[in-house]
Amino acid sequence: MMDKNWIDLPNRISSEYINGIDEFFVFAYTNRVEGSMIICPCKKYENRYHLVREGVREHLFLNGFLKKYKYWINHGESYVSRMVIKR
Repeated sequence: MMDKNWIDLPNRISSEYINGIDEFFVFAYTNRVEGSMIICPCKKYENRYHLVREGVREHLFLNGFLKKYKYWINHGESYVSRMVIKR
């Protein structure tokens, strides 16, 4: 499971935040169906609008990553795979 604690960091120019954004892009673009646009998970757009990669990157630095978006289901992550099965 990928560590997503960087999403909550207040310093959006820290190396940890920048590395997290890079990991997000690797994940999002590996799992996208087609096209060069992805849904923007910034605080302002809240997964409502599609942008090209550089637009999303700019938004994530200016606006920050949507804090409640820890399961990247809009970018190809399976919600079921993230669930812990208790017996």
